[in-house]
Amino acid sequence: MKILHISASPCAGSIAALSSAINDHHGDEVQSVHAGISGKVGSLAFDEPDIFVWETGFLPALIEATHVILHNYVGVEEQPIADIMLARQDLRVGSFYHSHPDHVNLDNVRSGYPCFVPAQFQAQLFAGAMPIRQAIRFDRADWPREEHRPTGDRLVVGYAPTTHAKQEGKPGEAKWYDSKGFEWTDECLQELEDTGAIEYRLIEGTRYDMAIRLKAQCDVLIDEIVTGSYHRSALEGLALGKVTISGIDPAVDQIAKDACGDVLPLHRCRDFDTLGSMLLDLAEDRAKVQALGVRNKNWMQKHWHPRDVAADFLGLLPRLPTVAEVTARMEAEHGR
Repeated sequence: MKILHISASPCAGSIAALSSAINDHHGDEVQSVHAGISGKVGSLAFDEPDIFVWETGFLPALIEATHVILHNYVGVEEQPIADIMLARQDLRVGSFYHSHPDHVNLDNVRSGYPCFVPAQFQAQLFAGAMPIRQAIRFDRADWPREEHRPTGDRLVVGYAPTTHAKQEGKPGEAKWYDSKGFEWTDECLQELEDTGAIEYRLIEGTRYDMAIRLKAQCDVLIDEIVTGSYHRSALEGLALGKVTISGIDPAVDQIAKDACGDVLPLHRCRDFDTLGSMLLDLAEDRAKVQALGVRNKNWMQKHWHPRDVAADFLGLLPRLPTVAEVTARMEAEHGR
């Protein structure tokens, strides 16, 4: 089996993480390649794709693939994808939508090809999608190994927003999910730091590997508490052995539980008064912070190992139809 992921964005490093986990843990039976345009998104730099779509190696990889996964904006109508699909009727094709429906190429599902989504808020917005856990490569040698042991007087709180956009719109709308609540979260953390209760570290504008190391030097990490979803940053915090605060809502909580078999061990918070009091309580009990961090790290090893995430994804690939099957079904439906 040869899987080719094609993307215009690194999607916060999620594509490279899944593809590399497939190769590292299941490479005897499967080869996975990520073809893309860039390793950068916003202020963060992630791993570059295995091959760039303008390089000569892209077309051979596309021709030789048995399964093609088109991420976010990449569509079945694009060249040379469309020509290869026409010539390779046995090719199995699907999409992976990492964003809101307004931010992806819906022509793929309209053309009859199924889609994967992260086991997050996206699973509520794409009917019939196959939810997949995000792969976090805490199993790699470059992942920080030494747990941070607080030595200062103040609780170190890290926050790594991927955007400063304000929250607009309503739940279910794109603008609602495009925000990480930076304005309010930053104000809350700065006020707590001014009182001397915490040390606030804003983590942004750096490479992904450096951001992970900066997070490893914190006691508590904030995911985001405004949209009702959780993100890769929450999973990274748990894997680093940190108390991790998220505004995950019950519906998304259930999506994650269905995907892994247990409830994510996040500290749940949906308003900024609660965030402040929660951090003050944690600052008063550093032994509890350490114990919860160890619990979180062990939980990720048991319930969210990248080996198992990759295996779940591979287990769903047989559901992808061939080009010939999709063409026949769409012609029959159009004929009716």
